[in-house]
Amino acid sequence: MQRMETAWESRWEHMSQDVLHLGSRVQGLEDSKDQTENRVLALELQVSAHSKYFTLLRRDLDDVDNRGRRNNLRIRGLPEPQGPLEDIPTLLSSLFNPLLQRPLDAPLLFDRAHRALRAKGALSSAPRDIICRLHYYVDKERILMASRKSNLQDRFGNPLQVFPDLSWSTLQARKALRPLTQILQDRQIRYRWGYPFSLTTVIDGESFFVSSPEDISPLTSALGVAPLTVPDWFAIPSVTQNTGQVRPQRSRWQTPVKRKKPPQRSSDSPLNQLPNTPSSCG
Repeated sequence: MQRMETAWESRWEHMSQDVLHLGSRVQGLEDSKDQTENRVLALELQVSAHSKYFTLLRRDLDDVDNRGRRNNLRIRGLPEPQGPLEDIPTLLSSLFNPLLQRPLDAPLLFDRAHRALRAKGALSSAPRDIICRLHYYVDKERILMASRKSNLQDRFGNPLQVFPDLSWSTLQARKALRPLTQILQDRQIRYRWGYPFSLTTVIDGESFFVSSPEDISPLTSALGVAPLTVPDWFAIPSVTQNTGQVRPQRSRWQTPVKRKKPPQRSSDSPLNQLPNTPSSCG
């Protein structure tokens, strides 16, 4: 019994030391966990602040881009000629002067006028848009307002559409609000786009101003429709989750196989045995 007690005491002593060691390690892990949580919270606050600044920066950049396009117009529907050259300013003058009730040869100053900067499609595809910059902002506004009140057509009777030239971000934001604008159009409620990007409308004498996804809920409540889920068009795009799909890998580039040189003919070859002719060099 005495030997057994001595053995158990030694074992309990080793176990108690192991428990103390494990306790100290667990305490260290808990302290490290608390520090990690504090760092993660600080990083989340920092990322949230950066996201806010990034959103404001994108808004300002989009506003600058749109202000640089204030004198631009986009004309859709003009067929492309078969020839390589096209006098676009003269063509636009012949369209816009009758629209403004001016003489056909009245001067209309363009800074630039060209087709959309993409490859020319097939003959059956839609023609590329024409983008022009008028020198005077007043002319651009008059043309835009007159095109909304009349059916603009080319000399072949094709219907034409005239739009203000907007930045890609603004077009994507308007596309995101298409479900909301469709409801307004179905109910014949007038609305207006503003700069920087915004949507303004009046319902039962109350004005609504939409410049971010958070402003949509009051407008849908006033319309009596279900809330719309619209992505934040100026926020940082969300990181797509891993779907488990393996992306196709490109085949590794290899140097082309060198062509094998034809075997050299020996001096004993019959083709190399030429008749003895006098040298032309004398």
